[in-house]
Amino acid sequence: MKNSNAKDKYFKDIKTLLSIRGTQEKEYLAKINKNLDKYQFDNLNSSYNDYIKEFGTAKDIVVAYSQNCNEDYLISKLRIRSIFIKVITF
Repeated sequence: MKNSNAKDKYFKDIKTLLSIRGTQEKEYLAKINKNLDKYQFDNLNSSYNDYIKEFGTAKDIVVAYSQNCNEDYLISKLRIRSIFIKVITF
C-alpha cells in the first residue's frame, strides 16, 4: 500500500469513529491530519501498520479524545445529535 493511501485510510478510520463533528472536533482532526502529513513527509514508504505503531489505532485516538474532552460538552453534542436524528427520521 502506498504511503498516501495508508495515511488517507488511517485518517478516514479516525474520522469515521469520531462521530461528533463540532468546531472542536474539526480542529482536532486538522491537528491530527497535520501530524500525519508531517509523518508521511518524514517516512515516505510507511504503511498503515507504521501509522498504528507511531500514533496508535484509530480507536485509541478517538478514546483519548473523549477522555480528555469536557464531559458536559460531549453530552450536549450527543443530545443535539440525537434530537436532530429524531427530527429527520419522523
